[in-house]
Amino acid sequence: FVFWIKIGILCGAFVGNSVPQAGSDNKTFWRIIFSVPFILSFIEWVLLFFVFSRENPRYCALKMQTEECKSALASLYHSPERINEEYNVVNLYANDIRQSEASLGDMFGKKHFRALVIASILHVFNIFSGFFALMVFSTTMFISTGVISEKSAILITVYLGIMNIIGIITYSLLVDLLGRKLLLLIGKGSLFALGLLIGFSALYWKPLLPYEACAFILLYSACVGPTSWIYASEVLPPPGVSITTAVFWIAESIYTFIYLFIQEGIGMHGFFWLTAGINALAWIFVFFFVQETKGNTDLENM
Repeated sequence: FVFWIKIGILCGAFVGNSVPQAGSDNKTFWRIIFSVPFILSFIEWVLLFFVFSRENPRYCALKMQTEECKSALASLYHSPERINEEYNVVNLYANDIRQSEASLGDMFGKKHFRALVIASILHVFNIFSGFFALMVFSTTMFISTGVISEKSAILITVYLGIMNIIGIITYSLLVDLLGRKLLLLIGKGSLFALGLLIGFSALYWKPLLPYEACAFILLYSACVGPTSWIYASEVLPPPGVSITTAVFWIAESIYTFIYLFIQEGIGMHGFFWLTAGINALAWIFVFFFVQETKGNTDLENM
């Protein structure tokens, strides 16, 4: 799932780099850029409404809608044996969820509250790690250095997207080998060091910035990125995951709103030194408070 999101981000970077920027005010450029996701969203709506309109099998199983569940599975699998096999899997999932009987209110009780707070804080630390600034504002960031042209800055976003893809593939190979906590510690430590380095480069070695930015994106995706999502899903029931997801998007919205004000106030070098400090705090937090979930069979009672 995360892999295909990264593919979409990379495709967006390719579109942004390939569309001609006509005119000094770039009106044509921005009209095309905004029309592409609108067209794709409309196509997605048509496909979901008219072609893939079956209900989610897990939802049907939760609602004890046996025929609807099997019908939804039949649209995905053709073999009766495979349909029955998948039905048994989703039915076991539904039974586990019904037996837990966890509600949103239960997430703030003694059993789940600690895990809820830890998972939410991991999301917030990831948002403020510097990754999203590079992925969203890299063009503005590099142009502000004065040594990188607008065309080159847009091209760099493609390279960042490629590093993002390579990183997420690497993560899928490492996460069960090294475990969640060790990967987080490696990632947060690396982002701390790179944040300091990018800060110094923004002052003294600006031509190195694109390479350091690519390394930053690669290490984030290879060690940090999906871990907060995996951790939340492993230690919390679905209502808790919903709360941490809301925390993630609220934090992301705040970060997107304040980033330009922060960079304008303290500069690119100051911003990355700030993110280095945040990643150092994240490393300390992970070391003392995050428990390894790899191989733990009683995750919701950690």
